[in-house]
Amino acid sequence: MPAHPDDPVVVPDNVGGVRAAVEHLLWHGHTAIGFLGNLGQRDMRERFAAYRTTLAEHGIESDDSWWYEASDNQEQGGADAAARMLQAG
Repeated sequence: MPAHPDDPVVVPDNVGGVRAAVEHLLWHGHTAIGFLGNLGQRDMRERFAAYRTTLAEHGIESDDSWWYEASDNQEQGGADAAARMLQAG
């Protein structure tokens, strides 16, 4: 958190980054694109919304079975969610 309101800060482009990633996968022919994350974090909620919006803009309705909740947004939480996704096929 900046000490003063005029202090410069750097923040991620949650919407642009996810849009670029999803469109890249679509360009390669993928249509069932999953999402892993913990929606308890604002950044992750922004990314999830961008994921769903980008799919919809390309005529794809996101399926709830493509979403895997992570216990947190740390490496292990993502690894555990990815393992569940892979196990589900």
